Amino acid sequence: MLTSTGPGIGRALHGSVARLATGIGCAALAAGAGVALLAAVVEFVRAPDPRWVWWGALALVVAGALNSLSSWLAHGAEAEFEHRLRRILAAHVSRLPTSALARLGAQGLRTRLDDDVSALHHAVAHLPGEIATVVIAPLAALVLLVGYAGPPGLLAVVPAALAAVFRLVVIPRLSRRYAADRGRTVGRIVTAVDDMVRGAVITRVHGDESGASARYATATREFGHGFRDWVGRVATPAAVATALLQPSVTLVAAFCVGHRMPVWQLTAVCVFALASLAPVLRLGHGLDYLGAARDAARRIDALIAEPLLHPGPAGNRPLPRDETAAATRAAGDPKPAPVLEAVTVREDGRRLVGPLNLVITPNAVTAITGPSGSGKTTLLRLLGRGIDPDDGTIRLGDTPYRDLPLESMARRVATVPQSPDVLPRSVRENLLPARPHATDPELRAALAATALDVPLDAPAGPLSGGERQRLALARALLTQAPVLVLDEPTSALDPDTAEAVMNTLLALPGRTIVLATHDHALAARADHRIVLEHGEVVA
Repeated sequence: MLTSTGPGIGRALHGSVARLATGIGCAALAAGAGVALLAAVVEFVRAPDPRWVWWGALALVVAGALNSLSSWLAHGAEAEFEHRLRRILAAHVSRLPTSALARLGAQGLRTRLDDDVSALHHAVAHLPGEIATVVIAPLAALVLLVGYAGPPGLLAVVPAALAAVFRLVVIPRLSRRYAADRGRTVGRIVTAVDDMVRGAVITRVHGDESGASARYATATREFGHGFRDWVGRVATPAAVATALLQPSVTLVAAFCVGHRMPVWQLTAVCVFALASLAPVLRLGHGLDYLGAARDAARRIDALIAEPLLHPGPAGNRPLPRDETAAATRAAGDPKPAPVLEAVTVREDGRRLVGPLNLVITPNAVTAITGPSGSGKTTLLRLLGRGIDPDDGTIRLGDTPYRDLPLESMARRVATVPQSPDVLPRSVRENLLPARPHATDPELRAALAATALDVPLDAPAGPLSGGERQRLALARALLTQAPVLVLDEPTSALDPDTAEAVMNTLLALPGRTIVLATHDHALAARADHRIVLEHGEVVA
């Protein structure tokens, strides 16, 4: 079980508590029925009577049925919990600022939404029932052991009990530090392998003595040294403890204790000594999963603790796609454009941009230029509602951004990043989210407007960086959003294609376009130009 859960995990788990509790109760009763079966065996050895066979058979059936019911309830509750948690995390991620998304990265998000949620499975579906079993079965078995053989019978479980304490308490503490080190080293190995695969051609031509292959070799050596250290310090004592927990050792101890007793008492010592320790072996592997689940829960809690974008007015539903433009016109602002008033953005106490006072000209192309690190991308993130300002106000026409539902911002301000991702689907499926009911001719027209000549059924994954840029731009054009925010829209294009794309942008009717670029020739063709330096407007 998880000793502590954050608000996300706790909220997802709340709806499954009743089923989990019922499953735990069934597991406890099944453990008791299993011990009752052994008691029937001892009584039959003591005084052979057919009734003990029937009682034993009944206990066997009850234990099997309750175990099955416990597993069904626990796994059903865990499936519901996992579904709710994934939905909570997906909704949370959809409101994260782009700065947090960039910091976490695609792999980090995938780990938290998929791998980390899956890592909680054993802690939720298996471990509670196992703990109930490891409490009820040994206690009941030890009580019956004393009842049948007296206090000397407890000597049969002393060696295995000491080994169990060492395995369940001491070894996990010794392993925790090594497990964290191994996890970090494996992460470095995976990253190095990914870099090697991506740069295989360059490596073959130029060599890679100090690049990905060198990092891979270093990480694998560290993994080998760490694993040998772990084996030397932990694995050998763990093997000894596991050996002492084996049934053969317990049976030898039981025989040494009860070899002078009657057969039925010796039988009681043997079966109840084994029954008191069998759940411990099963729980030992569960504790390994528990450590992984705790680490996963901490990462999920950290994700849930990430600050979110302001959601907009409470109770305000996002407008459907075909109502967005109508709602904007109804507000008395047919050509809305962003306005920034004393806007400042800080990170870790350091000012990134601001204070900015800008009025973006409606129905025109505005170019933002400046050296790298001047704040161009941060300004674009502000305009696209990728981040919220720490101070000041941003308005779309007369309406503050914070008064607009966050879910509707993409239909008011369409953003195209410098290195856009694509869905691992066809080109058509990458375009349709912008306009679900668009016809194929409309999709082809959007592609043609960005000088992208690819079939709609072609897979989007193999597209080059420049083609992905144009695909993202075509998707933005399909949204019919009145404002387009573009980050280096021609950085990965050849001069002729860049010229064609710029001609398309300049000819767009009724659109307010803001683009960041290092290309001075491209900026010169814009209607207006903003120059940033050190996060401030200088021209």
